[in-house]
Amino acid sequence: MSSYLEAMGLLVVVGGGAFKYFVWDFFHMPQTLDERFSARLAEAHAAIHQQKFLPAMVDIYELIASRKALVPPASAIEILTELPIDRKVRETVSAVSERIELDRCYQRAARLCPWVAYPWLISILSFVGLFLARFHAGGDVKDHVLTILFAAAVLSVVTGAGAFCIFVGTRNRLLRLLGANRL
Repeated sequence: MSSYLEAMGLLVVVGGGAFKYFVWDFFHMPQTLDERFSARLAEAHAAIHQQKFLPAMVDIYELIASRKALVPPASAIEILTELPIDRKVRETVSAVSERIELDRCYQRAARLCPWVAYPWLISILSFVGLFLARFHAGGDVKDHVLTILFAAAVLSVVTGAGAFCIFVGTRNRLLRLLGANRL
């Protein structure tokens, strides 16, 4: 009986820790990501807008305005085809794409959180079921139940571990994009 209680205590400690970190924390991770990164994302968006996008747009506007002043009857299309603004347009587009990349990376990290939490929840429940079935199931059913629960546990652990690795990679990419990666 004491070995059963020791095993039950170990199951509660390990299962509780896994539940706290992999299930509870990841169900609340989108809010945590929002709290941690929303201000930094807004700052990064503002910096991209002020340092890259606006100067390029102002340069393009000044080139067009100066050209229009020289040739007033020319249409906007004629002016745009004559001016060397390719580099400025590329700078503007790269600023917009950099901002979009930040948003996509953040949204991807937030979307991955349930894909980490649900498999680990299934895994924990499967391991608890395995533990209880090992000691309390009897007869012919025991082997089948143990096999099914073990397969479910292994499949959910592999899925949860894969989703966790993808989440960590996405979060690290977000940190690199924000310029705050510790690595």
